[in-house]
Amino acid sequence: MCLIDFFNHFKTDSKFGLFGAAIATSTGLAIGSIMILIYLLDKRHLLHIIKIKLSRKSLKLSLRNIGYMCRLGFSSLLGELAISATMICGNYIFFKYMSEDGVAAYSIYGYFSPLVFMIYNAIAVSAQPIISFNYGIANRTRIRKALTLALKTSLGFGFVLFLLTALFSDTVASMFIDSSSPVHALASKGLPLISLCFIPLAVNVVTVCYMQSIEQDKKANIITLLRGFILMFACFILMPLVFGDNGVWLAVVGSELLTMFMVVPLLRNSKFLRQNS
Repeated sequence: MCLIDFFNHFKTDSKFGLFGAAIATSTGLAIGSIMILIYLLDKRHLLHIIKIKLSRKSLKLSLRNIGYMCRLGFSSLLGELAISATMICGNYIFFKYMSEDGVAAYSIYGYFSPLVFMIYNAIAVSAQPIISFNYGIANRTRIRKALTLALKTSLGFGFVLFLLTALFSDTVASMFIDSSSPVHALASKGLPLISLCFIPLAVNVVTVCYMQSIEQDKKANIITLLRGFILMFACFILMPLVFGDNGVWLAVVGSELLTMFMVVPLLRNSKFLRQNS
């Protein structure tokens, strides 16, 4: 980001423009990759690159492990696809009920909602190695503590992000569109409604990562399919019929809430979280 700011600062004189921003982004990724390679190439570290064994048995084991990782990580792929599905379906429904102005207002949510998802994902992924390691050694106390901390942290961020969006919806909308535009009025009214989804979304994202960590990939996939596709499509179709224009904004909230109501019993019944287990 600093490199991007550097290029933008000299955009007028050097005429780098978007080309400069692209160079800055690529340079930042390259530097990060080089830092990782330097660490992995050092054999003094516990985690380092080793020579691949080319025997038939080793290759079969490698392929098995790759398939195992793909199976456990498939819900993460679904989660990323769910963001696109939400935007595509949302654009269609907003256009149907609110025409072009509704789509423009919804796009404001589309700009910053992936950032919210990434915050939760960062919290969950940070807890994932702790949970998976302690799952391997059957330390249920540490699993419970790590998951509880991840849930509390993500929920805390969820409440703060919801309050900021709800209280300063005019300011948020003004960051993307002129306050005199009718789109601004639509966004100012709708953002406090749709930002309610930030709270249940926190629970759902952390739970998916938890299920991945304890090798419950089927449950993780089901949760992701529910919140990102099945319930989301159903809410976008049904809620506007019941609540009108407000239902369009609340559709994402409905899908996340319904998913959370299904997720909480799974967490309570998990053998790794029961106090007497």
